[in-house]
Amino acid sequence: MTQANILYFSAASVLFILFLVRSRLTSAPFIPLQLFRSKGYAIGLVILVLVQGIGFSFPFLTPLLLQQVNDLSSGIVGFMLVPAAIASALLGKRIGKVVDARGNHFVYSISACLLFITFMAMSIWAGVHHYWIAAILIVGTVSQMSLQISLINSVSRSLAPEYTGIGMGLVSTLNFMSGAIAASFYSILLDQGAGTAWNGLNGNLEASVFSNMYFVFAVMHILLLAAFHYLYRNPVPKVRTANRHSH
Repeated sequence: MTQANILYFSAASVLFILFLVRSRLTSAPFIPLQLFRSKGYAIGLVILVLVQGIGFSFPFLTPLLLQQVNDLSSGIVGFMLVPAAIASALLGKRIGKVVDARGNHFVYSISACLLFITFMAMSIWAGVHHYWIAAILIVGTVSQMSLQISLINSVSRSLAPEYTGIGMGLVSTLNFMSGAIAASFYSILLDQGAGTAWNGLNGNLEASVFSNMYFVFAVMHILLLAAFHYLYRNPVPKVRTANRHSH
């Protein structure tokens, strides 16, 4: 870590602490800290940030794979992403109806399993013909969308009505931030490269760093699935304001 990075991190830490102190002292904080008394919301946010960060590998990491390993031009790479985008646009409304009909647990479980399969396939076949990658991306992108819908729905249900606006606003903010942070993190990992391939089923040494990252994403989705079911196994109590408790 460079000296400049240390200074930035220190400044951010101080500002964050001051923000917490201010939020505790004021009667009407911008973000009520009572929000985070709900495990369904607080831990759900952590899961959501990780899920969003992993999902950002589809539009960020995969194009780099196709350019650096498959030697495709940027135009062809963009064309390879189109089918997944079209599938997401066409199925978005349908997935919302499935969530309403079958519930968040069902949709999240199916989506997480499909994402596990997607990332394992990407880990094994990183560097193969780009048409296969485009086909895998369709499954992964649609599964990512359905997983996020069910997860956000679960997080929102842990909020009392008076906290819904600020709570979901914070969800949107963290969604945006997690993508930006993930992109920076992935860039650092790509610059460092990979000394060894963690997935022995992929023999393309040039694609090792991509294969390793996809392998980690697959494992993380299994862990996040277990965390999701543990967290939302029972109805999550909603945190209410102090005024509501006093009546």
